Amino acid sequence: MKTFPINRLFKSRQLLNLMCLTFLFVGSSVLSPSTVSGQKMLDLKFDDYPEAKLYTKDDWESDWNDPVWEDGIREERVSIVKGANTYRGRGGAMAVDFPAGGVGPKDGGAQWKFDFEEGGQMVRLRYRVKFADGFDFVRGGKLPGLAGGTAPTGSTQADGFNGFGARMMWRTDHEGQPGAPVQTKANLVQYVKHPTSGFNNDGRQEDNLYWTDEDGERIEINSGQFYRIVTLLKLNKVGRANGRIKSFINGKQVLDARNIEFRKTNDLKIDVFYFTTFFGGSSDDWGPSKDETIFFDEFEVEVLR
Repeated sequence: MKTFPINRLFKSRQLLNLMCLTFLFVGSSVLSPSTVSGQKMLDLKFDDYPEAKLYTKDDWESDWNDPVWEDGIREERVSIVKGANTYRGRGGAMAVDFPAGGVGPKDGGAQWKFDFEEGGQMVRLRYRVKFADGFDFVRGGKLPGLAGGTAPTGSTQADGFNGFGARMMWRTDHEGQPGAPVQTKANLVQYVKHPTSGFNNDGRQEDNLYWTDEDGERIEINSGQFYRIVTLLKLNKVGRANGRIKSFINGKQVLDARNIEFRKTNDLKIDVFYFTTFFGGSSDDWGPSKDETIFFDEFEVEVLR
């Protein structure tokens, strides 16, 4: 397997600029994910917080346009940090804590939905994420992503009329007990629910679409460094399976998934940013082996059309 830490992905500014020219189609047109602009629904950084502090309910409501529900805020698992765990050591970042053994969003991490009224057929999501130094990835866990409609999760079936999801996960091949041994690396996958996803192709479970390099090798991530995540989601035309997902890490394309039927009605749009991060799985052997933290920054959601 190959790893892609920041200093190896981009050895020069020239290479970074070249990566930014990676193209994404819209219909028959060609677009660059780094230069195309649209209607920005969310542009959230944490630099304006003057000091490290607990992320309160008031902070959360103000930053995320007063969502209907949450996990993790009242339990005081979310905070604002300064210093070494911010991107480039400047400004601020949002830290999410995961108590040892906590599986699912009720017992670890945080979760809420940012609904945007002006949904679209093509939306770009960007954010930065860092797993704390020495992070034990155990078996896997959830990361934020785009969705639509009711954003069905768990065993709720996506039927083409109620909604869909295109979140992310970190995954490992570990099958033992947490911490035996510590999992120092993980793969990233797109965790996608649509009417024909899952083991039985019935929309009850999600597809796990592994992020890979140009040779088809699954990429691996490490703890202790920030990664720039970008996902562009394009819905299908009703009656056709021509939806598409393209994802990038630090400017490098790692997924191009095609021929997906997300919806069976034009009433469904991409109109949800699902902020969700927790260990799981549903069984105890997915739980963190020790207290863990993930850092997030620079959230952007933009409707391109």
